Amino acid sequence: MDLLSRMTLEERQVQLHSVHDLDPSIWQRYKNTSFGDQKMSHFPQRDALSLLRARNQEQAYFLQNSRLHIPLSFHQETLTTVGPGGTNFPLGSTIGSSFNVSLAGEIGKVIAKEAQAVGVDVGYAPEINLYTDPRNGRGQEAFSQDAFLTSELAVAWVLGMQGGDVDSLGPRHYLSKDKVACVAKHYIAYGASQGGLNSGPAMIDEYTLRDVYLAPWEAVVRRAGLRALMRSHEAWNHWPIHASTYLADIINKLGFNDSFSISDCGDLHDLIRAEAATSEVEAAAMGLNASVDVENRCGTEIYDHVIEAIHAGMLAESTLNTSVARVLRHKFSAGLFDKPYQSEKGLVEMRSPRHLQLSLEAAQQGVVVLKNAPLAAARDAILPLDLEKFAGRTIAVIGPLGACTEGSPQCAHKAHPIPVTVPAARTRGRLVLHSGFAVVIV
Repeated sequence: MDLLSRMTLEERQVQLHSVHDLDPSIWQRYKNTSFGDQKMSHFPQRDALSLLRARNQEQAYFLQNSRLHIPLSFHQETLTTVGPGGTNFPLGSTIGSSFNVSLAGEIGKVIAKEAQAVGVDVGYAPEINLYTDPRNGRGQEAFSQDAFLTSELAVAWVLGMQGGDVDSLGPRHYLSKDKVACVAKHYIAYGASQGGLNSGPAMIDEYTLRDVYLAPWEAVVRRAGLRALMRSHEAWNHWPIHASTYLADIINKLGFNDSFSISDCGDLHDLIRAEAATSEVEAAAMGLNASVDVENRCGTEIYDHVIEAIHAGMLAESTLNTSVARVLRHKFSAGLFDKPYQSEKGLVEMRSPRHLQLSLEAAQQGVVVLKNAPLAAARDAILPLDLEKFAGRTIAVIGPLGACTEGSPQCAHKAHPIPVTVPAARTRGRLVLHSGFAVVIV
């Protein structure tokens, strides 16, 4: 790659930086070198047009001022929506409950189309972990506890977002129009943490790891050409996944070697807290040696020490070059060198009637209706509700999602409120809403 050979060590190091902050000090720091990518979920803009214009403005600044004019990549959380002005879809557990593979693919297409419209080229989705412990507070993000169902839905979703056919999968091929690269999350066994604790260790044997938890990952790499992944917070059998060369080798041998891997928030720094690394320099070396190509910089700056790690003999320069090549390969395949700016014409697709209808259908198909009546006494059933039978009577809806309104904290990000419709408001008779009760375990 000719570009790589012309880059200084500093210019290569900063290509591994995924920047969250958006302020003048960041622009000044990277003015001459540019950097890897900007996380758009931290932009303050609250509508799609303003978001896109801010994105293009930042792109212009670094293209005009940096020595080699390397374009920025723009990342965004896309689990259910692209953010301001985007169509909001149900969480993964609802999609999984539909058992509808084609539905997952159509949702992936819509999210990619809207993401591309606001200038995103990397979307953080889908969540393909198997949350086998129901106590885990993020289980609703994933499709299912079943490896086969998760694999089928994940492949459809990734193909929907990234596009491609059997002859054009992966980062060595250009992304098609209205497509973005997927960052599948979180490699690996994130849903198997002890006690359902976020960042808790996954204490599972290798047979279970490979036969169960690896299955969705193998599927999206081999059948959908996954272009990126995010590492998992936890440790596998007491060794941090962000420092595991063994787990990196497993996924790379499946065909992921040209794609890039990004850290989760704070986890490279946590190598020190976990006593796997003794310093920031050693943590940087451990991350890159384990093929963690990009640092998700959530207040941490471990990959500021990559050059120091090379000089200290902890990291080979060729290893740095491999990671930088993966980042640049994505930028070329996403067309950022040819078309660094995004036109405003695509914004007409945001929250279009067709997209909103698909969101409604996804919610409807994912509804699971309980039935608790014995066959002999079906006329006395409580579930499913017979609205004719309960007409004029009071119905209690208990739970934090019963009274969603635009901008309410339980239904939307406070910075980017999304209009929602409360289906319960359409029931006949009186309706009592209660947020539920907190349970404190001491």
